[in-house]
Amino acid sequence: MFKQREHRRIKLEQPVDVSVNTGFLKPSAADAKIKCTTCDASICGLQLYSDKYLDANEEVKLHVDFVVGDRQQSLDLLGKVRWSREEGKSGVYRVGIRLCDETNPSMMTWRKTIADRIG
Repeated sequence: MFKQREHRRIKLEQPVDVSVNTGFLKPSAADAKIKCTTCDASICGLQLYSDKYLDANEEVKLHVDFVVGDRQQSLDLLGKVRWSREEGKSGVYRVGIRLCDETNPSMMTWRKTIADRIG
């Protein structure tokens, strides 16, 4: 049985840089940036396309240049990978990310902007 989504989603194609902090295990690869594109978003998360597999429960940093109102704004968000799966055998992965850090001003801007777009 499938669980209903907690929040409504909107279709959103937006470039996003994802940084994975691998910590002490691979210090040379720490915070390596992965260029991704979102495919949909909610006030608490997003789904994106990536050419790299991301492990579930991995903590990630996301950088999005987002149009807010009549201006472009850079948002730096924190998230946790919920799932990652390959699209067929294409080498492209769909990745679900739950956004974290409710007190982050970028997160507040994200939530308001997505809520306004949902209507």
